[in-house]
Amino acid sequence: MDDPADKPAVDPAPDVLFVCVARSSPIGRAQDSINELAQHLPIPGRVTQCSFCWSPAYWPCGPFDTAVYQLENAGLRPADFVPGGLHQRLWPSSPAARAPRPTETS
Repeated sequence: MDDPADKPAVDPAPDVLFVCVARSSPIGRAQDSINELAQHLPIPGRVTQCSFCWSPAYWPCGPFDTAVYQLENAGLRPADFVPGGLHQRLWPSSPAARAPRPTETS
């Protein structure tokens, strides 16, 4: 009765982490864009399908692209909010996506 073969296969959702930040910080002000970007990450194991849109269209989907644009305009690096395994697909030749963070030595 409890045979695993009787249960439908379910794609696991991407791992997420909730973090508290000051609302007035750059990340706090960009929370809607960050949430939108995370919501539209691809299904694990199917990097061509959005986990939210379920559109057969090519990923990254339109809402993901919009969120990336908004994060860039907010002065944040979208690559910091995207799993490392997707960087090459999104930014294949962009050294900026892999650039080290500046040190805070003043």
